[in-house]
Amino acid sequence: MKVNKKKILFCVSSPFALNYFLMPHILLNSSNYEIHICVNKSLYPIDPRLEKIAKIYNVPIQRQISIIRDLFSLFSLVVIFFKVKPFLVQSITHKAGLLAMIASWICFVPNRWHTFTGQYWANKSGILRNVLKNADRIICFFASKLIADSWSQVVFLKSEKVSYNKKVIVLGDGSIAGVDTERFKPQPQIRQIVRQKLKVSLNHVVFLFVGRLAKEKGVFDLSYAYERLLFLTKKIPESEIWFVGPDDQSFKEQLKAINKNADNRVKFFSETIAPEKYMVAADILCLPSYREGFGSVVIEAAACGIPTIGYKTNGLIDSVVNNRTGILVDYKNINQLSEAMLKLLKNSDMRNRYGCNARKRVLQKFDQNKIINLYHRLILSTN
Repeated sequence: MKVNKKKILFCVSSPFALNYFLMPHILLNSSNYEIHICVNKSLYPIDPRLEKIAKIYNVPIQRQISIIRDLFSLFSLVVIFFKVKPFLVQSITHKAGLLAMIASWICFVPNRWHTFTGQYWANKSGILRNVLKNADRIICFFASKLIADSWSQVVFLKSEKVSYNKKVIVLGDGSIAGVDTERFKPQPQIRQIVRQKLKVSLNHVVFLFVGRLAKEKGVFDLSYAYERLLFLTKKIPESEIWFVGPDDQSFKEQLKAINKNADNRVKFFSETIAPEKYMVAADILCLPSYREGFGSVVIEAAACGIPTIGYKTNGLIDSVVNNRTGILVDYKNINQLSEAMLKLLKNSDMRNRYGCNARKRVLQKFDQNKIINLYHRLILSTN
């Protein structure tokens, strides 16, 4: 006799976030639940494994505000939710959360969960800030459960009076799905292979940025800091900086112009499905991001045994322990950023110690199996 499984519907705007953040949760829960996914298929390729275990619906959710398109996406979600009748809708990302929480409330979905991964409005001002902030308030109003990927984000949501005094929970010590510590780990042989391929000496210190080449990710701050670093370094170990990630806004040429005197020590690589190969080949992750929900790339790099330099912003203060697993400097302080880079460039013992501390912390707090099992038990508790 066939047993009808309960249905979970995941809603996210980008397939990248689907592949990167939700995949481990979906794989774990697919044996007990029927999985459905709403996502904008046109933005990025979907992992083929998901096609085999889930029913996927194309909904053209976009990051930009567009009343007509957003209303169309909302209507599409309502139609899908009425048809599927899930017992749980889980959303991540801002626009998907706004539309999915409204649609699931309209469709009487009993469990409406949203995971906050950072506030897009945190560094905005004026009318735009108020519009985006109120959108998060709407998410909180219609959601039955709120999750954040860092404790500092919980404090921020409460202080900004966004969560309506609703409880916001965090899975363990934070992150969405933790780190696959078998995939992200120190690999000396891969380090040597990658450096040989890129013609980089094993003695050179490599700074690494992984993520979208976007202003709010601090890529311009990092470029100016590296230009200052080159001016300060004379009889100090040679260095390079690698930018790994999509250049959606065509910033690469501007970043190159900032480091025009770097003598080919600034390298750019497009988005990759294997960021770990760059992490094991690098020495220091740099993420001077203006806002982060948590900073998943930080704990991935940490699992590979390298420290992080970043700003003291929400999220990063959870993923980096200052002066233990990396160095955090004041927000938008490019001089301090450059000085932190210089400090770790000159001191290999400090780099190695921070890197070892970072990996130990990941193994203890952010192992993927631990985080996804916490989420799985959360679902089971609703049955």
